Amino acid sequence: MIKNSTYNFNGHICKDDNNTPADSPNVKYEITGNATGTFDATYITASGSGANVISASLPWSKEIVVQTGVTTVLLNAAVIGATPSKTITAKIVGVV
Repeated sequence: MIKNSTYNFNGHICKDDNNTPADSPNVKYEITGNATGTFDATYITASGSGANVISASLPWSKEIVVQTGVTTVLLNAAVIGATPSKTITAKIVGVV
């Protein structure tokens, strides 16, 4: 049986635990794992708009410098043709 699985991740861009907005942080989106098939993803760009990745393979990553005023980042990944017992890991990482 072929399954499609969707994973959603989002976060606010802060420079401390008090939710103080960060000034133009670097953000890296990563999708890794041993899942078979391909995936589609949507992520927030440096300017705060959405962008799509269509029929990509694992692993995948994208690094951006978020522009001032953008307060939220998002990564949505949908695996197409997922096989049971395989894994996918999606991360939004702050890069110093």
